[in-house]
Amino acid sequence: MEAVAAVLKVKKMAVGKKQQQKLKGRFKVVSLFGIRSDIIKMSTIFPLLDKSFNHIMVHSNQHYDYNMDRIFFSDLHLREPDYNLNTGSGTHAGQTSKIMLSFEKILLDEKPDAVIVQGDTNTTMAGAIVASKLNLPLFHIEGGCRGFAKNEPEEINRKVSDQLSDLIFVPDKESVENLRREGFEQSRIFLSGNTSYDVCMRNVKYANDDSLEKFGVEKGKFAAATIHRSQNTASKERLGNILAAFEEVSYFCPVVFPVHPRTQAAAKRFGLSFGKLTKAIEPIGYLEFLGLMKNARMIITDSASIQEEAVFLNVPCLVAYNETPWVPYVRSGKNELIGWKKSGIVAAARKLFYDGKHYNHIRSIPFDRYPDTSEKIVKNILSWLKARKK
Repeated sequence: MEAVAAVLKVKKMAVGKKQQQKLKGRFKVVSLFGIRSDIIKMSTIFPLLDKSFNHIMVHSNQHYDYNMDRIFFSDLHLREPDYNLNTGSGTHAGQTSKIMLSFEKILLDEKPDAVIVQGDTNTTMAGAIVASKLNLPLFHIEGGCRGFAKNEPEEINRKVSDQLSDLIFVPDKESVENLRREGFEQSRIFLSGNTSYDVCMRNVKYANDDSLEKFGVEKGKFAAATIHRSQNTASKERLGNILAAFEEVSYFCPVVFPVHPRTQAAAKRFGLSFGKLTKAIEPIGYLEFLGLMKNARMIITDSASIQEEAVFLNVPCLVAYNETPWVPYVRSGKNELIGWKKSGIVAAARKLFYDGKHYNHIRSIPFDRYPDTSEKIVKNILSWLKARKK
């Protein structure tokens, strides 16, 4: 118990008597999330869960201090989480075990009817394991995605979370087929669409063009870039190649690069420079970066969530990584998987910048849209719980 107490740091919001009466008789569900992209993707679901359930929000803070996430809660008009685990960075085993110990205590105290997890992080897998061990119904949002790289931590997290889930909310038809090939029963699979689409489409109108002047770039004549994945930042060779590529691309297409704290720390540790031309800036909020993305000529990233948003905004995206969970977008040609080597990044960016026919072809490629995904997910969770109670 001392170990649990040492790990668990919670902030629980008070619930008034009027609110308690209002929630009486409702199913209690706990949603667990851990990183900023989770906050974005769940931002259209959280308010719906609050309306339909006694909803407990748990933020693991898988990566960094909660204060860094506050701008996302503010931008997206979200309430504070009920619990904050303050997990922080660490090894995969250390981080996962901390989340499991803390989350188990919350579930034992709260006694919910079900648990909801999102995506493919260590938080996702930790929550799935704990809920399953306590025999609680588990719902996995954004399940079925596969990058088909066995050694990728995210691939492990996806597969474990899917295996333990009672109901898997799947973003696209290919993810449905992934689960069918792996032997999942059809009754566990629900093609809901992607919550990112709801979030992006509902917020893009609030993302203005102020950042263009702020960062000294012109609409359609710059690249918006992000790099943060552990495999890219743990290797001096990989990160060095990517940063050198950004600098070379900046000669013909300015690169605006909000630097993730992990990337900043890695560059310092390896003695790498962000260059003189690359516009390396501090991390920015969701709406400000959404404004950059919608006005960019191209996006260069290793972020899975930004790959999705690029498609929804119809901005060509170069994926500076060796695999992606969004295989359909690469297969269709909407996104391009280019790896981490300087030559590949520069060549792909140069073609997108100068070859108008190539650029317009990518923008003409259609993609499946699944509107109102969040409403579908919440409705199905409620129906599932009601059916189970009978």
